[in-house]
Amino acid sequence: MPLDEPTMTRLLAERGMTREQAERKLLDLYNKLNAAKFQNELPENPIVAISLITGGPRASFKMYKLNGVSIHFSPFCEPERYRRTMIHEMCHFYDDTHGETFHAKLREVAADETWLTDELEECKQWVIQDRIRSEWFTLARSLTEQNPTMTWVEGRKRVAQALRCKVRDVTNVAYDFKETWNRYLSTK
Repeated sequence: MPLDEPTMTRLLAERGMTREQAERKLLDLYNKLNAAKFQNELPENPIVAISLITGGPRASFKMYKLNGVSIHFSPFCEPERYRRTMIHEMCHFYDDTHGETFHAKLREVAADETWLTDELEECKQWVIQDRIRSEWFTLARSLTEQNPTMTWVEGRKRVAQALRCKVRDVTNVAYDFKETWNRYLSTK
C-alpha cells in the first residue's frame, strides 16, 4: 500500500476520525500525561502530528533547541495504542535512545499500565536497532578499508556478526546498506 496523503486520510477515516481530530486527541493525551505522569517536566505546546514520516512503525520523538518537542505518529498506529505509544515517546525526553535512562523512566511512569511488561520486552529489539543505526556505517567502512573487494553481502553478514544481531536486523534498519556499500564504500 503506498503511503501518501490520500491513504493516510483513508486510514484515519476507517478509524472514524479526521487527521485534525486525531491530532487533537493526541495533543490532549500529551497534556494529560505530562501532568499526571511526568509532573509537567516536558515542554508545553509540543508539535503532535499524524505524519507520513515517523522513523518507526508507530511514532517518533524529536527535541529542538529552546525546549521544543515534536511527536509524529504514523497513521498505522491504532488509536487503542495512542496512550502506550505516547508514553513511550514522552520517555525519549529523558533519553533519545532506548537505553537504561529510557527504561528507568518508562518503568517509573508506566508502573500501573497493563502493557508495561510487553513494552519492556519490545524495547530489547529497539536497543538492537539503536546500536545498528549508530554503528553500521563505521563498521562497514572499516571492513572495506581492510578488504576493498569484499561484497556487500559478506559485508552485511560481518556487520551483523560484529553487532551481535541477525542479518535481517541489519537489513531492516540499514535499508540502504547495499546501495551505500556499492556506491560509497566498496571499490568493487
